[in-house]
Amino acid sequence: MKRFLFISTLALTLTACSSWVSMVTPTTPSIKAPASGWRVPEGFKLAAPSDNRIAGSWWESYQDPVLNDLEKRVENANQTLAQADAQYRQALAAVGIAGAALSPTANLNLTANRSQQPILTTGGLAHPPASNLYQLTGQVSWEPDLWGAIHASVASAEATRQASAANRGAVLLSLQSQAAIDYLQLRFTDANIRLLEETEQAYTKSVELTQQRFKSGVAARSDVTQATTQLETARANLADARLNRASLEHAIAVLVGESASDFRIEKQAYKPVQWPSVPLGIPSELLERRPDIANAQRQVFAATQKLNADEAAFFPVVTLSASAGFESKQVRSWLALPKSLWSIGPQITQYLLDGGNRTATRDQQLAVLDQSVANYREVVLESFQAVEDNLSALVWLDEEIIRQNLADRAARETLEIINRQYLSGTVSYLNVITAQTALLSAESNIFNVESRKAAAHVQLVKALGGGWSGLKN
Repeated sequence: MKRFLFISTLALTLTACSSWVSMVTPTTPSIKAPASGWRVPEGFKLAAPSDNRIAGSWWESYQDPVLNDLEKRVENANQTLAQADAQYRQALAAVGIAGAALSPTANLNLTANRSQQPILTTGGLAHPPASNLYQLTGQVSWEPDLWGAIHASVASAEATRQASAANRGAVLLSLQSQAAIDYLQLRFTDANIRLLEETEQAYTKSVELTQQRFKSGVAARSDVTQATTQLETARANLADARLNRASLEHAIAVLVGESASDFRIEKQAYKPVQWPSVPLGIPSELLERRPDIANAQRQVFAATQKLNADEAAFFPVVTLSASAGFESKQVRSWLALPKSLWSIGPQITQYLLDGGNRTATRDQQLAVLDQSVANYREVVLESFQAVEDNLSALVWLDEEIIRQNLADRAARETLEIINRQYLSGTVSYLNVITAQTALLSAESNIFNVESRKAAAHVQLVKALGGGWSGLKN
């Protein structure tokens, strides 16, 4: 099953069944094939979330120590990730709350009362002396899970915990991917800034040249003004590039949990990124590592088990309870055996009329289940789209880079020819400006395309749940 990931590979049989279960074993709902009569080809298998196999430190393949350090800081200090961690702890506690219902409950009560009760007699109200009453009682109760409601609630809570863990993984992968994209774009912005600085220097010399030629009477005043316009335009573009770099630096600061005013990334000399090669065939099972898919699948299971628990509410509730203790009016004989009391017995409760509350609750949860199944299907479909989009982007951006390099060489040669013609007086300065603009555009486009390729490469890594490390071709 190695090939670009087509939608037809969505043999993820994801049907959310409503069977009574007492084991926390998430099932996989199904996505039907788009074409009628379509069958799962030989060699395909049911999808099973494996987000615990996300490739670690995938960014190290870019061979940049600064990026490696930033990625570690994202995991240790990012506040969005800290929120996801807190949400996971909440889900973990909810599992304990749900599981507690499977165990008996016990409590101990100690009371000491002094009271006086008037007595009505033929002569009126009599007021006997006040009396004391001391009680020590203990109660034990247990609700046996006859209809599977409690086990379903535990299973739902456990699936929600797993979904929360997967959500934490999805948040981390997204933040790390964004940090890599922002950092690589910052490096390409640095390269573009250096290009514009060199261009500013070249255009400054052009202004000086035209001024000398104007003073010598061999050039028109318009040559000077045109050269000055081009120089100031380049300076404006340089200011904009520096603003873009500052914005990227500030965005990275937030990702690593630092104040933008105190965060700095030093400039470096430009060097081409060592892109890891993308295999020709990528098995779709890599998508099983995507934490957002695992999260959606577990949300389906959680909703299924919650529906099971809601359906069990239509059956009687049986509670077994027992109590024992001591009661006396005097402290010294309080705990004597003759003063003991006890009770034991079951209680059965069957709701007869509730105004349709249980039916509406069940119908509401059924809608929640349908929503979670639709969300699961959409996440899977979008994951295939993301892989295909970025695979296509890498192919065509490579082609675009080749063409841009050819255009750059041609523009450079054209400028050399036009400069010689201008100095010999055979063309106007407008031709020089046109050639210079074409060269600057070609050189800037190279960095722009390289930046887009960087984003596509990182997005492909993210779409595959952490890249293709360990893939056997």
